[in-house]
Amino acid sequence: MKRSVLKMAKKLSGFFFLLCAIAFLALYSRSRTLTTHPTYTDIKSRLSAGDQSITSWTEETFRIPYPDDDDRNGVCNPVNNVVFAKTHKTGSSTLASIFQRYGYVRNLSFILNPRTPTISQNNLFNNGMALKSPPPVDFKTGGPRTFNMLVSHVRFSRHDIEAVVRQGAKYITIVRHPVSNLESGFGFFLLSKKLGLDGYPKPFDVFVDRIDEFYRKPFSTRNLIRNGQLFDLGLDPSKQTNLTHVRQKILKLSTEFDLVLIMEHYDESLILLKRILCWEFEDIMYFPSNIRSQHLRYNIDRNSERRILEWSKADTMLYDFFNRTLWARIRAQGKDFYRDLEIFRKKQKELYNNCVVEGAVDNSDRRQNRLVLVANATTFCRLLRLKDSDYWRLLTQRQMMASLRRMNFTFTLH
Repeated sequence: MKRSVLKMAKKLSGFFFLLCAIAFLALYSRSRTLTTHPTYTDIKSRLSAGDQSITSWTEETFRIPYPDDDDRNGVCNPVNNVVFAKTHKTGSSTLASIFQRYGYVRNLSFILNPRTPTISQNNLFNNGMALKSPPPVDFKTGGPRTFNMLVSHVRFSRHDIEAVVRQGAKYITIVRHPVSNLESGFGFFLLSKKLGLDGYPKPFDVFVDRIDEFYRKPFSTRNLIRNGQLFDLGLDPSKQTNLTHVRQKILKLSTEFDLVLIMEHYDESLILLKRILCWEFEDIMYFPSNIRSQHLRYNIDRNSERRILEWSKADTMLYDFFNRTLWARIRAQGKDFYRDLEIFRKKQKELYNNCVVEGAVDNSDRRQNRLVLVANATTFCRLLRLKDSDYWRLLTQRQMMASLRRMNFTFTLH
């Protein structure tokens, strides 16, 4: 009896060893596949060696395998650590409010400027900006001062951000077609008035015709009227006409971001975001923010369009690259992607019907229109209507109050 048990044990141990070997080989093979995603070091070393083929984008450039895409049918855990590089006039305020709502209801901590919703319009992110933020809600004296999320306006610098955001963070941004991006900025930032163009019947056309002249003038959003999206993502403006450098920058960004959304394909982008972050449909529901008033919208003729595309050549390259990348990833998702898209749009429609007064508009801010909620709107509806600046106030107050409690500071609210 003993001998037969020993024999059986030997067989089982041999079988177990074989299973382990197969599993190891499968994992090794899979890791080999996933590591074909080129790192910036790979790109840089190839360029240094004189390999210029990498700057000539082919269809292969857009077939980068992402681990999240391969894992989409497996078990995953919701991602609570997110860096959102906010770009101007790309639908980024709506997206920021999605992240803020998710973090607010889960008591997550954000890197914040305690004085204003924007951290910086013109400076790259640095550690000093995190030090000025109210500490994380779960901060412990002597422990690391790291945060769950960064979603405020500040120029992107991954190396510096990584030092103050918790491990496992996903890096997200969004871009928009350069033509509509510039027209939107011209209207929203009231450039017609600021640049003395209100007297012209077609101020935007005049602006585009003389854009190089206006670019030399000092005004607060000057850096946004030429390749403003790449400026937000860290491109040195002095190198924006060096197309080889621009290509290298875009390729570097492709290794730094887990997803680049496209404004013109907002819902499709959000389904990819949902899958990458392992979130629920409710987590990505939205009401649009900063909807420009009609009187700040301008028609764009063909000549202006061509001029803008040439003027903001770097942003045109950025948009083309990540638009193609987005659709390559969508094609890799399978048919269930479109099933999820249909479900999401149905849920969005139901949400509007239940939350919003049809046809009603709040135009108390002359630059933008806001939706009006029904009288008995649910808490979820009210959370959806909050703008990113509203969430900034709530989050800043929460983190400051948590800091005061840690100091045993007693106070009375009047």
